[in-house]
Amino acid sequence: MLATAPQAFKDYALFLFNYTGGRCGNVELLDPATVKQIRVRRTTATEVQKLFGHKHLIKRIPGGEIWYFRGSVTSFQLPDDRSDRAFIGKAETVVRTLELEFDLDGLLRRKKTGKYAREGTARL
Repeated sequence: MLATAPQAFKDYALFLFNYTGGRCGNVELLDPATVKQIRVRRTTATEVQKLFGHKHLIKRIPGGEIWYFRGSVTSFQLPDDRSDRAFIGKAETVVRTLELEFDLDGLLRRKKTGKYAREGTARL
């Protein structure tokens, strides 16, 4: 199994590159250009629903609601034939978060974004 792992990873990653451009996982809805369209004291809850749909968590608070969104994309790096033979590949998942607080009238009161990455490197 260990002897075939590097080729198996290459085959799988090539498949992903071919069909997804090196990305897999959730569709990243929280790209910076889309999030930039959302403006405090201007954007309404209805407008946000048109951008993202209903795929979010809602927390009801006195005076309104807080909506939580999360999106992620995983990218793979294939080993180079000239590189370290023990390196069989690398995967990195970037997660973006978005928190929107709306008043009772549906107008955006506060916007908070976040981003973090998880990296995994496989070696034999």
